[in-house]
Amino acid sequence: MEAVWGVWGGRVGDVEIRMCAQSEPGQPFNDDCVAIYTTQDYNIELLDRESSTTWSPRLAREQIVSLAVLEDGSVRLERSPADLWSGVPLAPIDGPADTRPCVSDAFNAPRIFLPDPVTRPAEMDGVPYEVVSIIDPSGHGEVTTFRLPGTGAGIAAINARLTEALPQAAEEAPYYACTLDALQVGAGSFWEHQIQPEWITDRFIVVEDVEDVFCGGARPSYAVDWRVFDVETGDEIDTSAWIREDAFYDLGPYAGQGPEIGDSEVARGFRELMVEAFAATNPSQSCQDLLDLVETWDVRPSREGLVLTPSDDLGPARGCAIGLSLSVEAITPYLTDAGTITQGYQSKLRNR
Repeated sequence: MEAVWGVWGGRVGDVEIRMCAQSEPGQPFNDDCVAIYTTQDYNIELLDRESSTTWSPRLAREQIVSLAVLEDGSVRLERSPADLWSGVPLAPIDGPADTRPCVSDAFNAPRIFLPDPVTRPAEMDGVPYEVVSIIDPSGHGEVTTFRLPGTGAGIAAINARLTEALPQAAEEAPYYACTLDALQVGAGSFWEHQIQPEWITDRFIVVEDVEDVFCGGARPSYAVDWRVFDVETGDEIDTSAWIREDAFYDLGPYAGQGPEIGDSEVARGFRELMVEAFAATNPSQSCQDLLDLVETWDVRPSREGLVLTPSDDLGPARGCAIGLSLSVEAITPYLTDAGTITQGYQSKLRNR
């Protein structure tokens, strides 16, 4: 089988077509592929070699695509009349010799643009806010965040932090770099970054930050983080200082191994509280050792009290990283002064 290597382009009316080939027979699977898209929908389709003249879409292998290389160096793909590119001769486009075709500007230039933000109104806890999204169809990319109403300095500072995730230029967009990384090895990609409120009060705001990403490689990457902002100042609050340090002495992989700090009864009582909260999640048998695996915990306020979520990368046990909910009444003995003030405010909210 011959190698097919390069970038080709064509046009049907106002719609541009781009095709790249990184076909090296005898090489690993992802080094023998073709990618094609049109500016009608910007969706990149990956084709894998079936024979010397046929290819199949990676996600629909029964739809065979024929590929013919013409005498002038043009190529023609044929599949279905529903495909705008089917049967259209595509002329070769020169690109840098030292760049893989599918990551070159010759292939990607028509799809490099920053989509306009999409906004919609939303509401939580009686507070209206605006959801803002940038959706990139060619890279299966989406960045979604939100903006709060108000003109105070604290709100302005929080909104500035929340909208940092929105790209200001196409070339700087993380989902664009993600598609290039994936295309370099002949892989598909997706990028979803979602920032959303979990709880809004007139004193603080709890924000959930989720990234679900695949840019080629062995497996996708999934990460969840929580941030708590002070509404008055706009500063991010260090919630790790809300729980007494000695409360964690009997938890984690080094439980009881260091020099004792504080009150041993506090450590013992807090572990019992965490065991009870963990049992309430109905953990699977494979997750029974969670409290002995997690070294550090993310802390955030909730409507009921506090939620503690593992902040460690637990590797194969990452599916066990569930949040443990502790009530205001149960957690109070283990709080620092800063945590006690916050919990007092939460109690007032609950009693309204």
